[in-house]
Amino acid sequence: MSDAVSHAAEVLERRREQLHALDGVIGSGIGASPTGGVAIQVFVRSSGDVLEVERGAVGLLEGIPLEVVVSGDVTGAEVQGGGEDG
Repeated sequence: MSDAVSHAAEVLERRREQLHALDGVIGSGIGASPTGGVAIQVFVRSSGDVLEVERGAVGLLEGIPLEVVVSGDVTGAEVQGGGEDG
C-alpha cells in the first residue's frame, strides 16, 4: 500500500464517525481523485446532499481531497448459493 493510501486510510479511520454524522452520508472509502491521486470518497443519497457534505467536511480531512459521490440509497442484496444450506 502506498504512503498516500495509508495516510488517507488513517485519516478516514479517525474521521469516519464525524463524516457519517453529516446529513445524507451513507458510506465512505478511499478512491482515486480526479487528478489521479488519492481521495476520501463520501457516498450520499442525493445531489442535494453534496454541498452540505462538502461544507461539513471542511477541516476534517487533513489535506486529503474529498470526492462526494451520489449513489442513491444502498441496500443489502440477497446472496444465493452461499452458507451452510446453500
